[in-house]
Amino acid sequence: MNVIPTSVTTFDATDEAPLPAQLLPADSARSVLVGRVWDPETGGPRVVTVRGDQLLDLTDEFSTVAELLEHAAPGHAVARAAAPVRWSLGDVAGSSAGAGPNVPRLLAPIDLQVIKACGITFTESLIERVIEERCRGDFTRASAVRGLVMDALGGSLAVAPGSPEALRVIEVLTAQGMWSQYLEVGLGPYPEVFTKAPVLSSVGPGSAIGIPSFSAWNNPEPELVLVVGSGGRVKGATLGNDVNLRDIEGRSALLLGMAKDNNASCAVGPFIRLLDGDFTLDVLRDEEITLRIAGRDGFRLEGHNSLSRISRTFEELVGATYGVHHQYPDGFALFTGTLFAPTQDRGEAGMGFTHRPGDRVTISSPHLGTLMNTTVPTEELPPWDFGLRAMSTYLRDRSPLPMVPTISDPAVVLVPHADCASVLADVPGLRPVVYDPRSALPAEARTARVLVAPFQMTPGMTALTDGMPDLELVQLLTAGAEAWIGRLPEGVALSDCRGAHGGATAEWVVSALLAVYRHLPRFARAQDEGRWDYHRTEELAGKKILIVGAGDVAENTVRRLAGFEVSTTLVGRHARDGVHGMAELPALLPEHDATVLVVPLTEETRGMADAEFLAAMPDGAVLVNAARGPVCDTDALVAELGSGRLRAALDVTDPEPLPEGHPLWKVPGLLLTPHVAASVPLTMSRAYDVVAEQLRSFVRGEEPPNVVHGTY
Repeated sequence: MNVIPTSVTTFDATDEAPLPAQLLPADSARSVLVGRVWDPETGGPRVVTVRGDQLLDLTDEFSTVAELLEHAAPGHAVARAAAPVRWSLGDVAGSSAGAGPNVPRLLAPIDLQVIKACGITFTESLIERVIEERCRGDFTRASAVRGLVMDALGGSLAVAPGSPEALRVIEVLTAQGMWSQYLEVGLGPYPEVFTKAPVLSSVGPGSAIGIPSFSAWNNPEPELVLVVGSGGRVKGATLGNDVNLRDIEGRSALLLGMAKDNNASCAVGPFIRLLDGDFTLDVLRDEEITLRIAGRDGFRLEGHNSLSRISRTFEELVGATYGVHHQYPDGFALFTGTLFAPTQDRGEAGMGFTHRPGDRVTISSPHLGTLMNTTVPTEELPPWDFGLRAMSTYLRDRSPLPMVPTISDPAVVLVPHADCASVLADVPGLRPVVYDPRSALPAEARTARVLVAPFQMTPGMTALTDGMPDLELVQLLTAGAEAWIGRLPEGVALSDCRGAHGGATAEWVVSALLAVYRHLPRFARAQDEGRWDYHRTEELAGKKILIVGAGDVAENTVRRLAGFEVSTTLVGRHARDGVHGMAELPALLPEHDATVLVVPLTEETRGMADAEFLAAMPDGAVLVNAARGPVCDTDALVAELGSGRLRAALDVTDPEPLPEGHPLWKVPGLLLTPHVAASVPLTMSRAYDVVAEQLRSFVRGEEPPNVVHGTY
């Protein structure tokens, strides 16, 4: 499949261990890395961060990695931590392979997180799972069965899970007697998510990984591991090796525990790279993970796990793991699956690949570094003896801090209005200080940890943060965050005001649709002219409304339209239950009477409603823009409105405010309001309430629910 093997005749000593520079990401100078080191001096694990070639001990501030990741801005907390230098990275990395309890060594960077894993997330690797099952664990039949399966598929399997095409593939294979339970999770609507290993059981870089003697057909699985906080938000990422016993799992899915959960069967590392403004989930969507195996017998194999070819989005996998159906108070680490499935023979032709003792397994990627481990028979490994009880004892006896961080001094919060200060004064742990955005900041800005930005943005407003060295969070009073994204100092989190303005904006959307369909602007003009303009109008009832965006405004719009006998269709960035993905948008546009835009302004949504988008809407359709002006191509819209083919209702424009003489003032079929959808009497009161809830989380040391990651 995607494996590119290379054979040599001698074992190269340079494969023994990566240098510190190879251990780290290529751009390590710009990354915030968190890990764990076994400390023989204290007899337990220490939370560390990397600075240059030094490891700083964070344990006196954060007793566990899980605790650190619950911080509102973990990257900023790490950067400003007054942590002592304890070890040289080079020394610890060099001693990690085969190190005993009396030597500092790198541990898996996760601790209290539940270890979850997704299976069959690449449709291309599904073929090998079907082969395993058809072989019933007998690797000698793999080559012949592979040919049968590929013939049945016509040589490829490039379909989206849950799509009509995927369901047809299941029908074809079933008709040929090749139904498989793997088809259901690989091509059906629901991904496979299982618990991979117990908490604290993973091994780190340099450690041995176990291959049980009862398995004769096995391989490594190089995977991206997402590290997710208790609120279901991805906080960082690392690499993982999910050791796969193909012969055991191939006999029966009921043997999954036997196949997956064995001593040292899960390797994670080298460090967790925390998400920040430069390192986002979008960066990881194109990450290339490389696997190299170097055997003592001279065997060499190289393979790749290309995240750009994953069949399910990260958000879909996290959503299948966490939600109203399941929570994880200490967070979870999620293996996201692999494209890699080795078919290269190791030995006799047709026998395929399997591990041998002493295989050096190196997994690396540009943004996450290198995880290296060596295979050892599981039965020869020392028993796992440091579990939750030992961890609890260690923390009780060694850590000077309680498990949950507390803030002894009230956090200074700069607020732009006295009314906001009044609301926040009731939040324990906060000290609100009023500032004037048009004047110099007060002296308290030097120690302020939170800035509540003004509701109305003006040029240069982001420069307010320049004089705030202790700033950890910028909290907005608006739902839109595009003016701030990418303009904050490194380590400063950004939280929007989602939940404050959705109801009012949705009310405007419904009002605009009613006004257009019931011809209210025409009647208003007739009234001004003193004319009795009797005529029949259209009605909202029975219309099909397409809502592009699936957040707070969209949900409020669906609720408010429920009483008007309309059908609504939601489109989000990624498909999920009840929401179509953006890829489906071109096919949905011609089927709806009105399209409502309520997406955030990002590089992906800028110019979304262009000439091609508008041309796909049916004659007489209505475009409603309650998002941001640049989401719609103004020139393309003017052309469509001028022709009389489409109608529109805009609360936002590009440019904004709309200048005198602009074509939108005179174009027919347009209802225009001056960005007033959320401008109602309770606008600021609702915003202050949302801000208070966000900052309650901040005071508790948790990430506010509305923190913006990447571009949303």
